[in-house]
Parts: sequence; structure tokens; C-alpha cells
Amino acid sequence: MKKTLITIVTLTAITCSGTSIGAGNRQGGEQRLQRMQQHLNLSDSQVEEIRSIREQGGGRDEVRAILTDEQIELVRESHRQRNGEHRGGPPKDQETQE
Repeated sequence: MKKTLITIVTLTAITCSGTSIGAGNRQGGEQRLQRMQQHLNLSDSQVEEIRSIREQGGGRDEVRAILTDEQIELVRESHRQRNGEHRGGPPKDQETQE
């Protein structure tokens, strides 16, 4: 009886934690999409297409396919800046030449 109760409690805890993690991912994804919309100046139709792509399990390639050349360049620049900062150095455009 005790083992059964412990098993039920454990399975319930695992199921609930998985549900909350999934909800957090959706919430984080929506916040990320809002930041993308602002940074890349996405149109309303692009935002809806990206939501649809994400809901269907699509990835970066599918999202990039709907971006304009200018938006793709903004993404690349953002990645270059972040990668420079993560490596401990200044972003590429802020490096000084000697």
C-alpha cells in the first residue's frame, strides 16, 4: 500500500512538473517572438506565420524563409554581437584597431 501511494505521488509530481515546464516554454517563446517583432520590425502576418511554424515544430530554417533580406541581416548582426560578448570580448563592431 505504501509503495503504491509513493508511486502515485511520484508520477503525479513528474506529470505536473512536465506540464509547467511546457507552459513555461510557450510563455518564453511568446516573449521571444515579441522581442523578434520589435527588433526585426516583423509584420503581423510574419508574426502569425512564425507562431504557426513553432506550433508545428518548425525551426530556424522555416522562420528565416519568411524573413526579408534586411531582417536576416539584423539577425546575423545580433548573433555576431552576442557571440563576441559570450566569448568575453567586445562585439565585432566595437573592437578597436591598433
